[in-house]
Amino acid sequence: PLEWHLRVLMRVCSVAHFAHSQGLIHRDFKLSNVMIGSHGEVYVVDWGMALAFERTCPIDAPLSFDEQEVVGTPGYLAPEMAGVVVDQLRPATDIYLLGGCLHMLLTGEQRHGKGTVMEKLARAWASEPHLYGPRVSRELAGIANRACSREPEDRQPSAEVLRQEIASFLDHRGSRRLSLEAMLRLHAL
Repeated sequence: PLEWHLRVLMRVCSVAHFAHSQGLIHRDFKLSNVMIGSHGEVYVVDWGMALAFERTCPIDAPLSFDEQEVVGTPGYLAPEMAGVVVDQLRPATDIYLLGGCLHMLLTGEQRHGKGTVMEKLARAWASEPHLYGPRVSRELAGIANRACSREPEDRQPSAEVLRQEIASFLDHRGSRRLSLEAMLRLHAL
């Protein structure tokens, strides 16, 4: 199931990358805004909070520079969304949200946890790295924590790079399993 979910998330990263290439950010990437069609197609829905981060965006959307309030799902918010730092509402904001989706796949919980809206906003603003348990791959934990870095410049440089990091994990996942099995057998001998 994890591999299937990661492959869906990779498709969502591709959607985000395309939107960013058009000068648009979604601002509400979360698992409930991803729909799977009857033939396995992946749809990203609820573009109602989308913003143009470039004035030349060909889509008629409000400009990120004009944003004045906190909007979004508190459990996923990027720090720049929680603090309404309009000059930072860029593709890196969506990368943070995609990292929040990865976090949800790994833990079953939203990135900013449970509690009041104000507690979630404070955790979003702080955006401290999450300490994942031993059941979560260190590599995936690192990808999620990098995507959810407090500073936008510390996140993956694009949704495509995030997609490639997840794909790389999946590509060598089988090799790691074989290596671990060989190490266990060697230890037993």
